[in-house]
Amino acid sequence: MAAPLQADFELPVLPQIRQESIHKQVFTHRSYYARPAPGFEDKANDPSPDYEKQANRRCYAVLELAVTTLLTELYPRLHVGPATKLRSMIVENANLATISVKYGLPGHLLADRTQALSLKHTTGVQADIFEAYVGGLYNDQGMDAVQSWLHRLFKPYAELYYNTLRAQYGQLSVPESGSDTSGGHLALFNQLLASRNVEWYHNQGTAAIEAMSADPGPAPAVLDAYRVALGNKATPIWSAHVRIDGELFAQGIANSKKAAKTEAAKQGLCKLGVTV
Repeated sequence: MAAPLQADFELPVLPQIRQESIHKQVFTHRSYYARPAPGFEDKANDPSPDYEKQANRRCYAVLELAVTTLLTELYPRLHVGPATKLRSMIVENANLATISVKYGLPGHLLADRTQALSLKHTTGVQADIFEAYVGGLYNDQGMDAVQSWLHRLFKPYAELYYNTLRAQYGQLSVPESGSDTSGGHLALFNQLLASRNVEWYHNQGTAAIEAMSADPGPAPAVLDAYRVALGNKATPIWSAHVRIDGELFAQGIANSKKAAKTEAAKQGLCKLGVTV
């Protein structure tokens, strides 16, 4: 699977692990104790004190459960295939490593002095530390604490990657004008501004996305989804911009010219104080 889109979201506060022994294990690499490469299992009287024991057992299962629960709550109608892809995008090593670095977790790594610098900058190790932290928090405070944190952390990522997958499946996030009220929004907008100088402009394909990016408009996740959709020739993309007395007033993007115009009309009505 291709690497997920780069995302830069504000992270929730990192919950603290209270038990010192768990906290230390989360950040301890096996090289810290100069142990040999792991074999079949630890000796009964000498369990491994490093984070890899955490990472390879409970923590990934806990992480998967938390993400699966979040996706079920956000997208209960999502089919198994897309749900699996969406979950994989969220928990992919590159994504977890980025989050780990943002939290500053690799900086706490305990490792052999000669390897520490290299390990702290290794994507796999950065991701493992994050997974170990999830497992450590679970062991320290239970599943409720883990879910409370991870749901807030991963929700914006889930929304971004969901929109990306929708575009890949040819289903864009902004709906087409198919409802009974869609034409009503545009008619009402034109009626309210009948005495003003109203000008409409339209763009298609790449030009539509560029036009939307130039001015404040949809959330970045929505535009990312449309960028992905450009590769699907069966998915047209249109933008609509309305200027009032020469000033940009509202804009919309959708997979038909009429739908884009309706989205712009909805935005315009909101600015006029009309509930849509």
